[in-house]
Amino acid sequence: MSSNSAQGDGAFPAGCEAAPEREIVRTAMALGGGKTPYRADSLLSLRGLAAFFVVCGHLQVGPVVAAVTGISVVAAFAVSGSYAVFIFFCISGYLMAKILDRDYGPGSLARFYWNRATRILPVYYLSVLLTAAMLPHAVSLRDWPALLLINNYFSSPLANAPLWSLATECQFYLVAPIVALATRRWRATPLLLLATGLGIKFFYWFGFDLLPERKDLVYMGLEANVMYFMTGWCAYLYRERLPALQPMAGIALLCAILAALWLFHFYNIENTPAGLYASFLWMVVFPLIMCVAAIIVLPGVDDGGLALQRMRPPLAAAFYFLGVTSYSAYVLHTPMYGVLSRLPALLVVVAVYVLAVVVFLAFEKPLFRLRAFPQARAASSAARRS
Repeated sequence: MSSNSAQGDGAFPAGCEAAPEREIVRTAMALGGGKTPYRADSLLSLRGLAAFFVVCGHLQVGPVVAAVTGISVVAAFAVSGSYAVFIFFCISGYLMAKILDRDYGPGSLARFYWNRATRILPVYYLSVLLTAAMLPHAVSLRDWPALLLINNYFSSPLANAPLWSLATECQFYLVAPIVALATRRWRATPLLLLATGLGIKFFYWFGFDLLPERKDLVYMGLEANVMYFMTGWCAYLYRERLPALQPMAGIALLCAILAALWLFHFYNIENTPAGLYASFLWMVVFPLIMCVAAIIVLPGVDDGGLALQRMRPPLAAAFYFLGVTSYSAYVLHTPMYGVLSRLPALLVVVAVYVLAVVVFLAFEKPLFRLRAFPQARAASSAARRS
């Protein structure tokens, strides 16, 4: 079922307190049937594609393909995974608005935080342990910010750079219920926060040369990325008023915009911190383009799996595969590259996704029961009382 057809106009209704009981029933049924709550929808596929772009960018697949094919412009796709990371943040904003609207009322914040913690932290800390095991020479006491999930503000030399974005995500999860509560009281709250995020982008661009620890602040901090989270939030909240795009058309649009931005970087922007942060296009204009595209695309991509059901099985399986392995592939690809850097880049990509499958099946999937534990226990208690 498309999100466009549910929950009326997208406001946070006063009656949402009843949603946890519905979730308890659904979770209990899922546990009884041995199913996992992973949905094979196009939103999951989009997240998988974004992770794949980041992996290929960090592993320098673009230059390798360019060298093999002789098509030099292909190297542009390794220029920057930044915009794909911004897609992650937009998706997170959309999903947090959705689940806080439908499944978590004001009295269920403990369940919300439990759900987020059991989804994010086990795989996150597993990736830290595997990084230490794979690259023990690259681990030191200076990696403490990564352990405390503040490595987006305090530099950590841990050889797993993408983990900064998980710190930013977790910080957003901490404040998301406050945003939901404020939105219930004043519907324009996400728009105000979106405008504030854009203002911060302008401030950081104008004041970049004056800021200490500039990259950490300008690129990695929660305040520097609030614009993307609120883009996703507004996409959910105002989904009924947005243009309706078919899921695959939306994904294709985002991919085309990513390609265009990377090509522009390849030809026109110096891809060093000094060159990037001095560019008004990279700091403000291109992020705005990504936000406009995401706010149009996300409601249609939240299709409940209809697009995948209509695909040919091999293509649907590929999209689903990228989706379910996206988290593990994202947090494990850089240490894998450190271990296998002498292998051809494409083989390293294959190895990354093989490891991601193992982690998903042996670690992520069993933990779904842990995520559902409070709901299942509540359902069991309710059944005994009745």
